[in-house]
Amino acid sequence: MAGTGEVTWPSEVIPPDDELYMRIHRTYYLNPPLPYSEIPPGAFREQQGAMSTDWSKYSTPEQTRNRCESPEDNAVIALTVRDVEAIAGLSVRHTPDWPRGNRAHTDVQGIKAGDKSEVTRRRLALARKAGSPRIELEPL
Repeated sequence: MAGTGEVTWPSEVIPPDDELYMRIHRTYYLNPPLPYSEIPPGAFREQQGAMSTDWSKYSTPEQTRNRCESPEDNAVIALTVRDVEAIAGLSVRHTPDWPRGNRAHTDVQGIKAGDKSEVTRRRLALARKAGSPRIELEPL
């Protein structure tokens, strides 16, 4: 809110070729062990109504990784907005997180919409488009 000393940023339209960075916890690779090129569909999940990502305009993969409690337990992947929005039912919305000071915060909405088969289809599509993590996991 202007005049209160609180930092605020407007929501912006994200160009289709820009990237979204997302953390993937090591449990998705270590139980069972998977190569980095195989991201399991379960890694793509909503929390509080959307899947949380960071827009590359305001974040680096390293910054995205370091925003969590245990950065050493996370890898970072990149998806283009175009690839995400090509999946039926998914949309991307820039949602800066003012309380946490994260201007890059962006929601992917629609993963859990519809029946179980639709949710599974969206998660599989995201897994196929994700590719390899940008930052490898640290050794345990």
